[in-house]
Amino acid sequence: MEDIINAIQSAVISLDKEATKNHKEKLNFDSVNIHTGRSSPLSSFFEKELSKELSQVFPNYHIHIDYPLRLLNYKKEKLKKDGVKRSQAIYPDIMIVKLNKDKKTRLLKAIIEIKLDLGHLDLKSDRIKQKENLLKKASYGIFNTIVGAYSKLEQNKNRIINVTIPKSLKKNFIVVTKSNQHKHKGKLKSKSFLNKMEKYGYKVIFILDENIHFNTLENNQKAIKKRVKLLESEIKSAFSGI
Repeated sequence: MEDIINAIQSAVISLDKEATKNHKEKLNFDSVNIHTGRSSPLSSFFEKELSKELSQVFPNYHIHIDYPLRLLNYKKEKLKKDGVKRSQAIYPDIMIVKLNKDKKTRLLKAIIEIKLDLGHLDLKSDRIKQKENLLKKASYGIFNTIVGAYSKLEQNKNRIINVTIPKSLKKNFIVVTKSNQHKHKGKLKSKSFLNKMEKYGYKVIFILDENIHFNTLENNQKAIKKRVKLLESEIKSAFSGI
C-alpha cells in the first residue's frame, strides 16, 4: 500500500504548484482595465491529478470522474414509496470500478468525495443525505444495480453498463486542508463535518492541518510530505481491500 501514500502525496504537491501557477497567470493577465476574479477551478484539477495517480495504483480497475449513476429496474410505485425520483442520479467525484470476469458487468469498489477546504461547505444541505439514501437502497438489495453513461471507449452500443454496489463499498472523503478562510469557524466546521460524514459511513481524511493551505503561494512541498507521512496508517486503512 506504499503506492497509495505516494499517490496522495504527488496529487497534493501538484495542486500546490498549480495554485501558485494560477495566481501568477492571473497577475500577468490582469492589466489597467482587465481584472479577473476566480482563477481556474482547482477542484477539477485535483480530481484529475488524483485520478491519474490512482490509475497507477489500481492499473486493472477503471477510474471515473464525475460519472452519473442511476438506479435501474424499479417500479414507479416502489419509487414513490421510497421517495426516489426516476431521474435521480448520484455523481461521486471519483469512482474506482472493477471489471468482472464476464467483462460486461462491473463492481463499484470505492467512491471518493473531495473538498479542497471547508470554506464554502453547507452542512445543512441534503445533497449528501440524498446520495447516501440512494446508495443504501442499492447496496442492500432493494435496487442492486445502477447504470452509468460510460465513455466511447466502451464496446457497448447503448453505452449503458451494469454496476453492482457491494455492502463492502469503500467510501472515502478527502479534504485537502483543514485551513479555512474563516479561521474562527474552521475548527468548529471541520468537527461538524467529520461527525456528519462518519454518520454516513465515510472515512474522512484531512491531508493538511490548519497551518497549511495551498493558496498561500508558498512552497509547501516539505510540509505536505511530512503531513502525508504522519497519515500513512490512516490512508492505508482507507484504501485497504479495494
